[in-house]
Amino acid sequence: MDPLLQAGHILLWAGVLKGLQMALWPHIRPALGDYAYPAAYPVSLLLFALATWYCGLLRIPVTLALLLFAALAVFALWRGDYRIDDLRGLLSWDAVFLVGFLFALSVRFTNPPINYFSEQYMNHAFLAAIMKYPVVPPLDPWFSGGDLTVYYYLGHWLMGSLGVVTGIPSEVVFNLIPAAVYGTAFVVLYATGHLFLGRWRSLPVAVLLLVPPAVPWFLAAGQDLYGALQDTNWIVAGGRFEFPVFSLFLGNVHAFEMAMFNQVLLIFLLGFAWLRWGGLGERGRRSLLLLIALSTGSMPLLSSWDALVYGPIVAAFLLLLWVRERDNISRAAVVAVPGIALLIYLPYYILLEPAGIGGVGWGFPPTDPFAFLAIWGGFLAIVYAAV
Repeated sequence: MDPLLQAGHILLWAGVLKGLQMALWPHIRPALGDYAYPAAYPVSLLLFALATWYCGLLRIPVTLALLLFAALAVFALWRGDYRIDDLRGLLSWDAVFLVGFLFALSVRFTNPPINYFSEQYMNHAFLAAIMKYPVVPPLDPWFSGGDLTVYYYLGHWLMGSLGVVTGIPSEVVFNLIPAAVYGTAFVVLYATGHLFLGRWRSLPVAVLLLVPPAVPWFLAAGQDLYGALQDTNWIVAGGRFEFPVFSLFLGNVHAFEMAMFNQVLLIFLLGFAWLRWGGLGERGRRSLLLLIALSTGSMPLLSSWDALVYGPIVAAFLLLLWVRERDNISRAAVVAVPGIALLIYLPYYILLEPAGIGGVGWGFPPTDPFAFLAIWGGFLAIVYAAV
């Protein structure tokens, strides 16, 4: 591909991400204050996914979702929310986003092919099908006449819709997705560090770069890098342990990789609510709860596996917040947040035709203690030392 065309695709992709973020940023300031700017990166993606999904459901062009963000930007301009002096102090957040964006982009630049290994072809087929015919439910590229109501496809829908509005080919979008995910996750994790830590505020970013202790073990045993990563991935019998660095280097744009930015966003939002609830006004509290509901409601559709963990966490958090605060808003949140999380994508659930285990399934053998320590030993040691 022509280098100038490649550069144009990258700039256009990054420009749309930045445009969405800037349009939304002033409108979430009542909830997040100084942290609204970094949080607007992932929240704008979730809002864009929601808007384009309903465009697809109504069989209207997904590009119309941009009108929502244009209206938000115009309203913010009319209110005078974009002030140069304010923006100068926020450029450090953009720099963090750019570091994550360029890091992931450079990794994919060295290994851009889409081949048969590790479901790359499957994920690209989902992406290409959505971009070719962006309707809800999306068409199933592997089953003529079928659709994707059996799958959690929202991540593919989000990235495919970005591809539609930018006009970038699907095979290029495939390699730009990690840049969007890592850039967004970097800036949210950095914001989380600012929220919780007085020093070493960039430390949370390291969770995207860590490798399990099993990787150096296999390298010392004579494996090459790819073999060490792959064997670590399957070290637990009957299970799978795929970590961010492995997914990035493998180039597998799977649902759980695209959902990563929403995981870290939800962690940030819960942490912010716990630490800053008392300093928020009524409008700020309600807005914050809406953001938590948007993140929680998007999670099962991005990667249903994540919801099995974070759903109970959110429910327990809301109960603890109510017990601590004893105010009307936190009490209503116990019911309202899960309710809104369900309602925003209710048509998705109505259309869903899941396959597999009907209910809770249990079929894995107990994990070998050595394999468990090979995966979690180093992390447990760090936690033990910190505590």
